[in-house]
Amino acid sequence: MAGEMWKLRVPGFRSSAQAVEYKSMMKVLEALTDEELEDKSLLRGLRLMRVARQSEQPVRFVNQVLSRFDQTAMLHMWLHRQHDEGRALPTTMEEAHERMAADPAVRRYSAGMASSKVIQRRINRRGSL
Repeated sequence: MAGEMWKLRVPGFRSSAQAVEYKSMMKVLEALTDEELEDKSLLRGLRLMRVARQSEQPVRFVNQVLSRFDQTAMLHMWLHRQHDEGRALPTTMEEAHERMAADPAVRRYSAGMASSKVIQRRINRRGSL
């Protein structure tokens, strides 16, 4: 345990349980192909089972990781847009979530988060949501 004390100093790692969860999440993401990372709609049936098997995680956990990945991507895009438009960035995650929830563009596009490919195409064309 003494050799793992450094993990408790890493921001976001408050316990060994969080470190284990992080490692499990990384296994899932590492099991994805580049194509699957770009288009999560491909992750159905056998592909989903393959990722679960390779990451040694249940399918339910794989789906949770993918959902968190999408949420983080949405947060990242929103923060970039806030910065590019010269708006003040939130200082806490709670503030970020509140401001995102109040943003009409996020509400409009998060309803179709399953179609994150559409969002990515729009960002590529216009540079923002």
